[in-house]
Amino acid sequence: MRILYGVQTTGNGHLSRSRLVISHLKQLGHDVHVLLSGADDGKFWDHSVLEPYTKYQGLTFVHKNGKINALKTLSNLDVKSFYSDIWNFNSRRYDLVISDFEPISTRIAERFNIKSIGISHQCAFVYKVPKAPLNYIGKFVTRMFAPVTLPIGLHWYHFNRSILPPIINHQLSCDLPIETNKILVYLPFENRDSFKQEFLKFPEYSFHIYEKRDQPLIEENLSWHPFSRENFINDLKSSSGVICQAGFELPSEAIHLGKKLLLKPVQGQYEQLSNVIAMRKLGYGKTTNKFTTQVIENWLDQPSPQPAGYPNVAKYVAQWISEDPSLSAELLSQYLWDNTQQPPLQLNFVMA
Repeated sequence: MRILYGVQTTGNGHLSRSRLVISHLKQLGHDVHVLLSGADDGKFWDHSVLEPYTKYQGLTFVHKNGKINALKTLSNLDVKSFYSDIWNFNSRRYDLVISDFEPISTRIAERFNIKSIGISHQCAFVYKVPKAPLNYIGKFVTRMFAPVTLPIGLHWYHFNRSILPPIINHQLSCDLPIETNKILVYLPFENRDSFKQEFLKFPEYSFHIYEKRDQPLIEENLSWHPFSRENFINDLKSSSGVICQAGFELPSEAIHLGKKLLLKPVQGQYEQLSNVIAMRKLGYGKTTNKFTTQVIENWLDQPSPQPAGYPNVAKYVAQWISEDPSLSAELLSQYLWDNTQQPPLQLNFVMA
């Protein structure tokens, strides 16, 4: 099968899981061409593993100091180029379009009447799951940003819907000794002044912070690291807890390994605000809108959860697509959740 696979490159989560599914699809003999779009600093991932690929500007949200900047987001939109890329794309060689929240590929599918499958965390929001109130951004994200004919949602729980567990690297395991005073920090949309002074108040803990920088730096109990996937994963494995934005992929990896979580959402980011609600209901971690001494101290005193132990979702998704993607994902969802090692810590809600 000839597949066009669209991947949103804002952040690393979309790339992380898509490269796993793409790898399995190629192993099964499919011809996969990757379409990348969105903001991308190119430092965290080697995009060569996705070859052949084409890079477009696409659509993306602009963040500043932990908030979405709506005016700058609108001013950066190049609608003319966006639709030009769609109309000029040669789609005749593709049998299927798959999208991880990538808007150009889904509109190519619409224009040329090609079946499209969405495989992303955002696709879970078409179902009745914990969600933030629908504002104009929420409506755009869930209904208009990357519409597909068959949405396959990913989440930390199925909420009695045909939702799949997170797609993470199945080789990610607890194979390094855990340092009880080591905390991994990844807050790419935050101003460092919003948390630096608070972390310095806990000298008995070592905070390993990843950000855009050329050289590592040590300031008392703070270790600042440049982007490196290998070093990042090793610090994730050996840490006792993770402080990060309320995205999806890194918290999923932490839940898989059994790391305690402290999430801070990007204000105005519908997905992250919804993730905060889900995290509170599932009991996998703590959330905050501001880093304070009391918030951090209370979180550090929390025990670590048991590892969730998610199965190899990417492998089974690729097999499902190869066999018959027109079939319901209900059986696939049930099988994968039955093979997850640990259920959520608490279920203080009912999804009808």
